[in-house]
Amino acid sequence: MLKEETLVTVYSKTQKTGTIEFLRYKDGKCQRLIYSYCVDLKQYAACCTLKSKNYYRIDDNRLPKEWMTSSVFRQQKYYKKYFGCFAENFLELSNDEKIELLEEIAKHHPCK
Repeated sequence: MLKEETLVTVYSKTQKTGTIEFLRYKDGKCQRLIYSYCVDLKQYAACCTLKSKNYYRIDDNRLPKEWMTSSVFRQQKYYKKYFGCFAENFLELSNDEKIELLEEIAKHHPCK
């Protein structure tokens, strides 16, 4: 894993709902943030909620094995339609900027 970059992975069955997870290294620990999200393609709007924010050892087996950097995530063009509901330039943001945006959305538009 890349310690100098925040990593991301996405889990969903329909792309309209799911979780987006971030893994970042902070103070020598591994922090995992999990947001649940819902997108409404008709309204072109999104909501999200921070489900958990925990610290783990880097070698913890509970951590997902597949992570992407922001540049790899950006190349996943099929996400554009869905994550464009969060912000038009969502895929162009760094993973740390995505976290900041999701935190703002969670404050003002939490999932019900």
